[in-house]
Parts: sequence; C-alpha cells; structure tokens
Amino acid sequence: MSASPQEVGADKPSVYWSDTVDKPKPVVVSNGLNRAPQPVEEVSVATEVFEPSREEIKKLQQELDTKPTFDVQKECASLVEKSNADLKQQITELEKQIRHFRGSEVERERKIILLQKQNINLQKRIDDAKKTRIKK
Repeated sequence: MSASPQEVGADKPSVYWSDTVDKPKPVVVSNGLNRAPQPVEEVSVATEVFEPSREEIKKLQQELDTKPTFDVQKECASLVEKSNADLKQQITELEKQIRHFRGSEVERERKIILLQKQNINLQKRIDDAKKTRIKK
C-alpha cells in the first residue's frame, strides 16, 4: 500500500514516505536528497500520579492563606470609580471651554452690535453732510 504526497502530508507536500512493511524506501525531500527513513523513537509516558504529602499540602494551604486575596468585585468597583472620576474631570474641562467660548461669543456679538451702531451713526453723519453740501 503506497500513499501519495497529497494523502500523507497535505501541509508538507515536499516530503512523503513510501508505505511498505517489508522494505522501507527512501524519503524524497524537496532538496533532491534521498535518505532512508529513520525509526520512530519510543516516548515514555509517565504513569505515576503525583500525590503530595500531608506536609506539602499544609505548606501549600498556608501559602494560599497568607497571600492576599484578589477581590474581583472590589477591583472592578475601584476601576469604575477611577474611570468615572476621569470622565467627570473631562466633562468639567469641556464645560469650562464651552462657557469661555460662549462668553467670548457673547462679547463678540456685543462688539458687532456696537460697531453696527457706530456704522449707522457714521452713515447718518455722511448722509447729513452730503445733504448740507447739496443745499449749499
């Protein structure tokens, strides 16, 4: 039974093995070298189960008891409060900018109205001067 490159190594089509039980055939590698297949190393699997002694359990329990606990709700509340404080500060700054802008806008409007009145007064004086010049 032989396998094609597409069947065996779709992710690595450049290397494939010929599947024969009697006689292993060389491996074809993408650089053109032919090598005999290497036997697969046996991997030992640990079958022992780790069971800590009573002393180790007590020691670990004491470590857990002495470490400060992390309160998720308290931490979240703290972060929310900090975020709210930052947002309130930003809102205050924006309100100050708006008030300043509105104040400068009102002042600008006042100046425009004053200049328009002065312009109207000047225009009247110019018209009066033209009329008196025409009469003479």
